Amino acid sequence: MPSPPDVRPLVYGVLDVALFAVYAYVFAAVIPSSSAWVTGIQIAVPAAALAAAVGTLSRRPAGRRAAVIGCAALLGLAAVLLVCVAASGAFLAGVYGAYGRASVVLSVLVSALIVQFVALVPALQLKYLLTRAGRAAFATAP
Repeated sequence: MPSPPDVRPLVYGVLDVALFAVYAYVFAAVIPSSSAWVTGIQIAVPAAALAAAVGTLSRRPAGRRAAVIGCAALLGLAAVLLVCVAASGAFLAGVYGAYGRASVVLSVLVSALIVQFVALVPALQLKYLLTRAGRAAFATAP
């Protein structure tokens, strides 16, 4: 009896497309920026999600590499975002004293959202892509 086809690439690909749409909307419409490096991060996060989506949905060996690079880039960008949020919260707490301590609470909440919405799916997808089942789904040698 043949085993059922692996649907995880399709699930991860659809999740990546949905995350790309959310990232593109949030970074373009909700969070405007005049800083060049923040704009670079705002472009890099959706681009990495798009690379992961296209690579995963292609189900080819080159697509697997693109998906691995996209997921790793999203994890790296999530780390950068976490450091920036922590630094800004610490700065505001140091400058504004008691009023700035509220920004630390907000920074912790934003950090939790970054982990949940930027890092969780790419971490799980990267784990899948690097396992034997992930390599087999993309027709690459183990």
